[in-house]
Amino acid sequence: MFIRKVLVATVLALALGSAAHANASEPNGKGEDRGASFAATSAAVRCGTGAPDLDGRSYGKLFDRDGVNLRNGTSTSCASSGLGYRGHQVDYHCWNYGQMVNGWDTWTYLRDITIGKYGWVNDSLLDKNAGTRGSLVKCS
Repeated sequence: MFIRKVLVATVLALALGSAAHANASEPNGKGEDRGASFAATSAAVRCGTGAPDLDGRSYGKLFDRDGVNLRNGTSTSCASSGLGYRGHQVDYHCWNYGQMVNGWDTWTYLRDITIGKYGWVNDSLLDKNAGTRGSLVKCS
């Protein structure tokens, strides 16, 4: 199984080209190397899937911009359940790997308390606090 994962990671890295390779050495802020995430993208969350609230941190105004889609999976092709704005209160639940957006392949499942909606948001669209973006707790 390990050899298979390494082979998949190698093939994906080669297919993604030199731009992806340049990002592979940058940390994702969650204590992991982005290179490890290439094999993990197969574990991306399918559309229509939520996640448990595993992140016990307090919530706050954590969107990096206005009009952020709350998606029902870790891909921009998944449906949006609503839009988050900078002034909204947010509660992080946990994170997982998904589609690369703005150089980030990690997504946080959260609850937008202001509008009462849940969804996945790419971490590039969340405020950088405590040296990272999004939840610090990996979804099970």
